This record gives sequence, C-alpha cells and structure tokens, in this order.
Amino acid sequence: MKATGRAGPTIYKILERLAEAEWVTSRWEAEVEPGKPRRRYYRLTPHGATRAEDILAHQRSKPVGRFRLAFGAIDGCEA
Repeated sequence: MKATGRAGPTIYKILERLAEAEWVTSRWEAEVEPGKPRRRYYRLTPHGATRAEDILAHQRSKPVGRFRLAFGAIDGCEA
C-alpha cells in the first residue's frame, strides 16, 4: 500500500479481482502473534506471472510517460 499510495480497500478489491481471474492465489497465516490480526499472503500464479510480464513488456515498449496499469485485455494480449 505504501508503494502504490492506494488505500487498503482499493488494494484488497484489486487482489480479489486478480484471484477471481486466477492471477493470484492466497493463503492465511498459519500462526498469529497475540494481539495482531491474521495476515493473508498472495502469490502470482504461473498464468498471472505470464500476463503481468506481457503487460509490463507492452508498457515498456511505449514512449516514456505516465500510464495507468489496467488489469484486462490489451492490444495483442488475450486475457
């Protein structure tokens, strides 16, 4: 959240959508320290890693400038 500047609910909604698209899997922390909430860990699936690499390669091929990464189909890349 710190790196993106986005609020928690925004990040978790994105992670939920990525899980529905089978880009990530998640698991709950096995043991929790007393007084701390349980953490959920996310990991890119092989499909998600491939798609993310495709999107990043596509974005890197564009002229330098500001862009917004969208999770969906892009020109030349099927979801």
